[in-house]
Amino acid sequence: MSGPTEALDVKPDFSTAFWGEGDRGLDVLMARMRQGKHITDQILSLFNERALIEEEYSKKLVKLAKTFTIKEEIGTLRESLEVVKNELETSAKAHGGLAVDIKTQLAAPTAEFMAQQRAIRKSHHTQVEKQMKAKHAQEVAVFKMKERSDARAADVARLQAGGMANANDKTRIKMEKAQLAARGADQEYLGGTEKLHELHQKWVEDWTAACRECQVLEEKRIDYIRSHLWTYANLFSTVCVADDEACEHIRSSLEKCDISKDLMTFLSSQMTGSQVPVPHQYANASTASAFARPSQPPNHPAISAPVSSYGAGSQDLGPDRAGAGAAASTSYHAAEMAYNAGAPPSVAPSLGPGGAAMPPYGYGGRAESLPGSNGLAPAPTAVPAGASLGGGYDAAQSSVASLSGGGGIANAGPLGGSASVGGSGGALAGPSAVVPSESSAVSGAALGGAAAAPDAGYTYDPYNVPETVDVLCTVRALYDYAAQAPEELTLVKGQSIPVIAKNADGWWEGIAVEADGRRRVGLFPSNFCDGA
Repeated sequence: MSGPTEALDVKPDFSTAFWGEGDRGLDVLMARMRQGKHITDQILSLFNERALIEEEYSKKLVKLAKTFTIKEEIGTLRESLEVVKNELETSAKAHGGLAVDIKTQLAAPTAEFMAQQRAIRKSHHTQVEKQMKAKHAQEVAVFKMKERSDARAADVARLQAGGMANANDKTRIKMEKAQLAARGADQEYLGGTEKLHELHQKWVEDWTAACRECQVLEEKRIDYIRSHLWTYANLFSTVCVADDEACEHIRSSLEKCDISKDLMTFLSSQMTGSQVPVPHQYANASTASAFARPSQPPNHPAISAPVSSYGAGSQDLGPDRAGAGAAASTSYHAAEMAYNAGAPPSVAPSLGPGGAAMPPYGYGGRAESLPGSNGLAPAPTAVPAGASLGGGYDAAQSSVASLSGGGGIANAGPLGGSASVGGSGGALAGPSAVVPSESSAVSGAALGGAAAAPDAGYTYDPYNVPETVDVLCTVRALYDYAAQAPEELTLVKGQSIPVIAKNADGWWEGIAVEADGRRRVGLFPSNFCDGA
């Protein structure tokens, strides 16, 4: 038994492999030729379609490179983007060249190769088919001749079996005719057989040549497909190498991309300034004092009330009061720093002369929303000069304190206005207001010795609400808010508040119904409500 190595040493030979009864070899070999033709045609379609794909891909890359604009970028990143753009163009050219190479080196030669094989295959197939038909026709004729020859021989044998000894002339004549016909049929059969052998020999020669030619065609076809697929792979490998080099160029350029350098390049050319702009400062028209109300950070929805600073007026105070003004100024700046840092507004009360705590603000800093401005209560009157503020001062009665330190109070303004302080050295100007805190009420404060009493002609009454009030709108509280001054409203989440006045500083005036059924007017922070 021969092993695999011995089997591989045997050279293939089509001329000895496609014989047998019924000429089955012809059908098998011709079927293989048709299969080879179909496979080669499929490969040609592969080359043509891939060339079209590469051509279309090249056009799309060219279009992409044209539409890829990087004019808005700067610095080292722009350099990297320029490399990307250039490599797109390079890749487009490479794939366009690949499409041309596939057409010229693969598709066109394959079509020509198929035409050559088709001509050779058709020539041999036609010749073999012709010989085969002639051979088959002769075989049929020979079989008929054999039947006639056999029939004539049988007639002769039958006459001979009847006996020729007593045969008359008629019988002898019949025998002679039978023998003559048998010899003629036999000669015809012999001639047909000889012709069949000749046709068979011719067919064998033609079929042997056709088998050998088909083997050559098959060898050439396999070799051609192998070599051109190799070329196909090499062409794509070249483009892949080019694409890989393009990617390496991009990676190299990205390694040189410097984030800090690009940011500095942008700042050096586009910087607009480092000074933070100052927002509009609130200015009370009656006191001419100004303060900034910062915008409310999202994490702390409560609105901070204005903080009065006595630091600015310390030059008008005596030596014993300058320290109090500085302390109040420090308190304001501490509150401002805490607010900017995101802390909840919680600032100590403003200090008056001598370091005494001022009473909580009434409508300080909100002169535009006084109760008298909408008909709810009469406008406050000025505190008479020389009035004293006793230890039992009620913060709900007035937002202005008249201070006496040996002299009388002169030209005291309304709520939220300015107060002149007499005493050992000058006047103190500015609103007396503090940021609402957990302990906002200060009572019994001794300011400069004997304090002046409020005007007996005015008492602030938050429950003095007329039956008919013009309501601007109604809002709903989004958060709970505890009043931190007598003129403020306490809000409960979900509560509806009719709004009767809106102020630019964010504090609105509204009406709330308390638990005992009484209506109360007061201020509330608008950003605690949904209508702000």
